[in-house]
Amino acid sequence: MEQYGAIGIFFLSIIEEIAIPIPSSLPFLAAGFFMLPASSSFGVVAIDAIFTIAIPGAFGLSIGSLFGYLIAFHGGELAIKKWGRYIGVSWQSVERFREKLSTRGTDEFVIFMLRAIPFFPNMAISIGCGLIHYEFKRYLVITLIGGFFRALSMALFGWYIGAAYADYVGTIGNVGLYTGVGIAGIVAVWLLVSFIRKRF
Repeated sequence: MEQYGAIGIFFLSIIEEIAIPIPSSLPFLAAGFFMLPASSSFGVVAIDAIFTIAIPGAFGLSIGSLFGYLIAFHGGELAIKKWGRYIGVSWQSVERFREKLSTRGTDEFVIFMLRAIPFFPNMAISIGCGLIHYEFKRYLVITLIGGFFRALSMALFGWYIGAAYADYVGTIGNVGLYTGVGIAGIVAVWLLVSFIRKRF
């Protein structure tokens, strides 16, 4: 992942949007862990995360999300009318939800928050927006902005885990060093005492 940089994050974000079994935030978390230097300050890491992870990740996420959005947009009505009864969903309920969302004027905020929340499944949002025929340009803009914050927050969380891991390894290494020196000192003293006793 580290050797491919921002380009790798971009394509990985597209793939994870299409491949449902991959958790949507895992690539950003892993990127923060492996790509952001654990020894750097938060300010330096945040800037690095924005340009190498968050921006390419948001664009990749937006492009990949079109897969679920377009399928649901063009085939969602037919699928719901044909199989909706098996999951307890009717096309009338989808239309009612669309009307409520549009009349309340909170649709942009709701979709943005769902995109920005790291552990909410992206595919569900894409399909949902396609089902209700959410306006395409608004969908892309909100997905891009929400995806940016999702990628950034998970990347920084991954960096934090990496920094904590580095501190842990360093602490364990110091403990091992001190323990080794202590044992060597004890052995040296024991040998010295044994030598003195044999000589005198």
